[in-house]
Amino acid sequence: ATLYDAGLSEANLCRASLRRTDFTGADLPEADLRNVYAHAATLNDVILCGANFQEASFRRATLCDSDLQGANLSESLFEYTDLSGANLSEANLADAILRGADLSRAKLTGADISDANIQDGDLKKAELNKSDLIGANLLNVVLCEADLSEANLKEADIKQSDISEAILTNTTLCEANLSESDI
Repeated sequence: ATLYDAGLSEANLCRASLRRTDFTGADLPEADLRNVYAHAATLNDVILCGANFQEASFRRATLCDSDLQGANLSESLFEYTDLSGANLSEANLADAILRGADLSRAKLTGADISDANIQDGDLKKAELNKSDLIGANLLNVVLCEADLSEANLKEADIKQSDISEAILTNTTLCEANLSESDI
């Protein structure tokens, strides 16, 4: 289906199958997307502020430059998803699976990313300041030039990652695994 520029404010799409649906330019603020199956869906430049993606599956989807500020993505699957340039400030990504995701240039200021799996992901030039990454799996992640100032990476696994030129001002790295990383 194609839903270009659709107005779906507060829409209830819970448990819907949105596989390969194109929502480019749509407005879905406060939408209920819990348990949605949206593999390979396109949601570029979409407004999703405050949307609930809990336990949703967006594997290999594209959400470039979309606004997900304050959205709930906890326990959801965004594996190999393109979230480059997306605004995820203050979003809840706790326990989310973002393995292989492209989060380059993403804004994640103040986001809860605790216990998330971002292994093999790209966070180059991402804004992660004041974010909570406690216990996150950042194995083999590109974090070069990322802003991690005042972020909490306690017990995070950052093994074999590239954190060269990252901003680490007042960053908490207690018990974090940085072995074999490029610092």
